[in-house]
Amino acid sequence: MRSTFSIIFLAVFQLALGQFDSTTWGPKKWVPSHVRIGANGLRLIGSGVSEFKTSYEGMVEIDFHKYFLVFEYGHERNARRESFEYNSKGDFFRIGIDQNTIPYNKSGDVLSIGLRYAQSSYTDNITFEHSTLSGTVITQMENANLTARWMELDLGLRAKVLKNLTMGYQIRGKLFKSISGEGQLETFDIPGFGRHKKNGREIKRNTVGFDYYIYWTIPLRQKYIPPKPVEP
Repeated sequence: MRSTFSIIFLAVFQLALGQFDSTTWGPKKWVPSHVRIGANGLRLIGSGVSEFKTSYEGMVEIDFHKYFLVFEYGHERNARRESFEYNSKGDFFRIGIDQNTIPYNKSGDVLSIGLRYAQSSYTDNITFEHSTLSGTVITQMENANLTARWMELDLGLRAKVLKNLTMGYQIRGKLFKSISGEGQLETFDIPGFGRHKKNGREIKRNTVGFDYYIYWTIPLRQKYIPPKPVEP
């Protein structure tokens, strides 16, 4: 996790150094103007209405001109009660960079595209009954140390509601998922990703997610919003 964060931070820093231009906004445009913290509203609502899933997620964002360095962290517990009892629980995080495609918006609204590296560390177990010649047998299986990794291509839209309060959507394309640490038990649910298989059979390498966030902005300085360039 530290090496991933360092690589992304250095990439942003080097990009900033390469973009200093005194004829436009000057180097100050790369000085962060805010820290934004947020909570995933859909996960909070889902945890309140479902007895089989509990999930919480928060995020921190720092801006560099029209780019945002984003870190997201959450916890999730899943349960299935069918002809068996299945449970999975663990923590997940995402780290990446977003780009605001409308940096000239005077209202402070954001339409962003971004890339994330995501990872989930979790455990799961299953309990089921089956009949033998000697009677009913209860079988239990467990994976104690699972890790799932994937990449995300994200699209976000958020709007300022009050001075420091922002709300918005996030659509996630979750890609190239892989799992390590599985034994005889195959994963059903991956915290932060979703179902591992389609209809319990075909493995899902890619999927789409949808989130709704509530953000609070902590200003660090006044950010200059330039006029929109006039097309020739």
